[in-house]
Amino acid sequence: MPTSYEIYQTYLRGPAAVIRLFEQALGTQAIYGPPDPDTQQRAIEGLSEDIGRLKHQIARLQEELRETRSDNHRLRRRNAELEAVITNDHASWCSFEKFIFAVRSAFSAANLVSVSGSSGNRYIFVPGSLPTAILPR
Repeated sequence: MPTSYEIYQTYLRGPAAVIRLFEQALGTQAIYGPPDPDTQQRAIEGLSEDIGRLKHQIARLQEELRETRSDNHRLRRRNAELEAVITNDHASWCSFEKFIFAVRSAFSAANLVSVSGSSGNRYIFVPGSLPTAILPR
């Protein structure tokens, strides 16, 4: 309940402010009485529409959540597949480096070396450097 000082300060701001103060303190029903049935019905219908809209929004958001979880699961699987490929590629690259080292050692006196790899590709390089060209089969 407002104090007498608050009522006085509100009175200085005008009658609309005093009415708002008492509406806030007592509620509109205490001042004006209950609303008429038509107003109550419109309020109920408006709230029902809001509830329906919110239920639809919840259903849409749940569907988006399911899709996002599905995408997340799919991407997690794809990451695992790519990690496996990277691991295999790393092992292949290590064997490729060993192959290059062996070829460099064998042809260290030549200026230009052309070697066919295990995959059928030809690698051209100058001894002491990485391959400079990869020619298809």
